[in-house]
Amino acid sequence: MRYFIVVFGLLLLLGCEQDAAPQLSGKYAHPSGKYIGTFQRGTGGSVPVILTFTGSAFIGAMSGGLGLGSGSGVPLGIPQICEGTFVSTANAINFQNTCAFPTNIDATLVLSYEWQIKASDNRLMLTRDQDRYDLIQQP
Repeated sequence: MRYFIVVFGLLLLLGCEQDAAPQLSGKYAHPSGKYIGTFQRGTGGSVPVILTFTGSAFIGAMSGGLGLGSGSGVPLGIPQICEGTFVSTANAINFQNTCAFPTNIDATLVLSYEWQIKASDNRLMLTRDQDRYDLIQQP
């Protein structure tokens, strides 16, 4: 009888699994490399952007050189990517932008704070409120 209780107890312990927090697998748990794509606010038009992830740092701009955020006269509605650091989790990425922006810039256009992240193959989509980055990783 003791043998049966010990075996039953061992089987019960081996059958239990601890719930693990969901994690993205592979390169998308921590984006890396150069991405080219678009930024879109709401239902408006899209703007071409470049975003590069290296380690826990990012740097980016609107394609064509605008959108760095350090100059004056940047058109309205243009994302202000600049540079900084990031931390990613299974379905979110949190940006800490280290650039100083002029006071006349719409602060919601600055790439900062937490964004939802979705990834498949070489594509990356970042969304927050009405804003969306659709990005394709470059070879």
